[in-house]
Amino acid sequence: MIGVVPPLLLALAATSYDIRTTSLNTYSPSALQVSQGDTVRWQASSTHPLVFDDAPSVPYTTTQERTLDAPGVIAYHCKVHVSLGMAGTVSVNGLPTVAIVRETASPGAGQPVSFHATASDPDGTVARIDWDLDGDGSFERTGATAGAGFDAGTHTVRARAVDNLGASATASHTFAVAGAVGGGGGGGGGAPPGSYGDIRAPDLSAHSPKSVRIGKLRRRGVKLTLTASEDGRFVAVLANRTGRRLGRKTADALAGQRTVMRVRARRAKPGRLKLRIAAIDLAGNRTTIVRRLIASAPR
Repeated sequence: MIGVVPPLLLALAATSYDIRTTSLNTYSPSALQVSQGDTVRWQASSTHPLVFDDAPSVPYTTTQERTLDAPGVIAYHCKVHVSLGMAGTVSVNGLPTVAIVRETASPGAGQPVSFHATASDPDGTVARIDWDLDGDGSFERTGATAGAGFDAGTHTVRARAVDNLGASATASHTFAVAGAVGGGGGGGGGAPPGSYGDIRAPDLSAHSPKSVRIGKLRRRGVKLTLTASEDGRFVAVLANRTGRRLGRKTADALAGQRTVMRVRARRAKPGRLKLRIAAIDLAGNRTTIVRRLIASAPR
């Protein structure tokens, strides 16, 4: 039985920004990147009447303020000096979303409790997922999965998704842990939060080519042959030189058994790519290796 927990989104604290007019008939800054929920103030006057491109018939001659609650691009200009290039844009980065799935239905004291997180981003990519397993407010683990052992009682875990531009959202899940099954014979009281004895990362063996034709990479993907020393899962991510994710693939890992998987990148371009491969055991320990890959252009 799997317990699915709805996400509780806790966005980064909203920030305010000011866009001012200059004596050179420009806006400063003229190109601004903000996050969803931030506030922007535009300076305007009779000398520099402000016009938003989505409402060109309404010029403003006093300071305008907007709280930007939707991803997208806001374009604006000075009605008098637009021919001189007095214009600008504000790009609004949408916040990611994240949800926690508790895979252990009825945890007992000291027993392993497994979680995984699902995350998405409306206008970019999710760069990483962080975990706070002991409820102290510090995110001490990174990865799509995590596991821990807990004392009897009520506990809260949190997962934070961070997108490629640094915006984040957090989900929390509160659950109860029953007393130790079978009495336990005194002492103990369960493992401390964040660990249940298994703190060793799995061994990972990975075989991948050093180059692949771009057409094959787009259609079928790069072939990986993976072996881990423990049960868990494999996660393979293919990215370009700037770190933008092009493809991702996951697969179950069975201890000592070879797994073949392919990572396809439909939008890949010829050049150097980075392949990050991780083996994650049931306790959340991970081993990661990075391989370089050359996507060769068609002849």
